[in-house]
Amino acid sequence: MSASTTLGDFFRVRKEKGEAGLPTLSVTMNDGLVDRADLDRKMETNLAPEEHLRVREGDIAYNMMRMWQGAFGRAEKDGIVSPAYVVVEPRENMDSRFAAHWFKSARMIYLFWAYSYGLTQDRLRLYADDFCHIPAGPPSLPEQKELLKRSMPMTKRLRAKTLTLPLRNVNLAGSIRKYFPIPARPCRMAGRLSRLPVLQRFALAASTRNPLRAR
Repeated sequence: MSASTTLGDFFRVRKEKGEAGLPTLSVTMNDGLVDRADLDRKMETNLAPEEHLRVREGDIAYNMMRMWQGAFGRAEKDGIVSPAYVVVEPRENMDSRFAAHWFKSARMIYLFWAYSYGLTQDRLRLYADDFCHIPAGPPSLPEQKELLKRSMPMTKRLRAKTLTLPLRNVNLAGSIRKYFPIPARPCRMAGRLSRLPVLQRFALAASTRNPLRAR
């Protein structure tokens, strides 16, 4: 893919209203998108189903405030999610099963962080428009499917051992790193640089001390 492409070339934002009768889903850090009723902590809401967002099978929903930490999930079924989430649907050139692995790679976690906006680390948010502007050049759709095919046997064996999510994806992650190396000198200005072009961010990062680093 062209180096000038962005996530908006591979996903479109879904803003469809929810419907009654669909299960309510929640994003978790380790298990992706799960039924809210299955969570240990009970989360009550006064919102009507129509005030939620509709998520369809194959979509990806993410928590705006925690996407930079990997808080997203791929929908295995239709449902509704909090209106505080962002829901994106894959375009014809993206397999969301591949994206679910890809988005856990160090490179993408870095980019989600760099494009999140906020004055302090605990207030960073990755808005839908900023998600769509993140530079991205994933493999072609046939290559995505081939990577998934090669990763499945190892992924199934690892899942049987109930390992944590990052380790479950270790086989595919190795292949992904070939396409998306971690930047040598990552930008540390987080939300304050999120409105600047990428090259300007790296230029500033090379000469500016991180103002958000904990003392």
